Amino acid sequence: MTLNGPSKIYHLKPVFQLPENLEQSCSMYKMKNLHQQPASKRSPVEKTTDNTADDSKESKIISDVLKRQEELIRHLQNIQNKVTDLKQELTNASSSGLSVKTKSPVQGGAVAKKDTKSTKNENISVANNGPVDLKNIIDKNIVINVSPTRPAYSVLILPHLWHSVFSTSPTIHVHSSVSQVPAAFSSKTSQTSQVGNNGCPPLNLRIIWKDVPDTELISSPIKRSPLLGEVSMLRLFHRLLSTNNNNSSLTVEDQIVLDSALDTCHQLLYATQKNTAFALVKKLAEYLGSNEWMLGSSSLSIVDAAAWSAILNNKTISPNQLGPNVAKWSQKISALAGISQ
Repeated sequence: MTLNGPSKIYHLKPVFQLPENLEQSCSMYKMKNLHQQPASKRSPVEKTTDNTADDSKESKIISDVLKRQEELIRHLQNIQNKVTDLKQELTNASSSGLSVKTKSPVQGGAVAKKDTKSTKNENISVANNGPVDLKNIIDKNIVINVSPTRPAYSVLILPHLWHSVFSTSPTIHVHSSVSQVPAAFSSKTSQTSQVGNNGCPPLNLRIIWKDVPDTELISSPIKRSPLLGEVSMLRLFHRLLSTNNNNSSLTVEDQIVLDSALDTCHQLLYATQKNTAFALVKKLAEYLGSNEWMLGSSSLSIVDAAAWSAILNNKTISPNQLGPNVAKWSQKISALAGISQ
């Protein structure tokens, strides 16, 4: 066995002699033995043939790449044309729709007056096609878990708010996690009274005293998550009541004031500093003013329920520290709920 190369450092005697031609039983790909024919001994014709084959392969690859590039460019051009056509169609459709909206009916030569109520809030779409059928959108069974550490007094006057919308028989129960009910509610446990007329959709309201961190409203334990917080619960009821009664729908400005008043009630529920609580009560007194109900309402509203409950829950304020009008207003709601302050 000899080594091919320009120089030899060490010459070793082979341990065993290999045959020049090895017979293989089978082979998928047969390759030329490079050791039998070194590159230096190859003829120029063979080298030229190999170079020509390599060049032809490279040129074929380049032509395939260029062909693929042309196809991609053609495809992108088609997409661009389609996008341009679609943009033109949308522009034409929007311009034609705008022209239809801006047309105003003219009868007897007089231009129809604009509805100030509808044009006041152009960015808000409200369906004013009559009262909403509450039988289809509200569950017939609602459970309210009330915490004894922060009682939701507003649940006592909820039936008086929707007496013309629902026919309900609220029941009050005590969970095993609660040992004692607040004194204001002790006489009302397990009482049932029919509120509302029989022509209204029925609503089964269950009030459960339970050891929970905050008020929980459960309309469907499987389909929906509990709604936490007394003020959040009252906001939901306000949306439902105002949706059913189109005559009591508020403007955007009035709705902002109402939400601000409910935010004040929520802050008062969790206020622990005396100065902060007095500032919030003063703000609620401004919402009441010299009126009979909050925000100048003609009857008891959701804001009255939230504010009354927040004042009763706050331990830093006593009834004799309230203003005369606020104290009179609070006593009126307490009498309506059937409790004594």
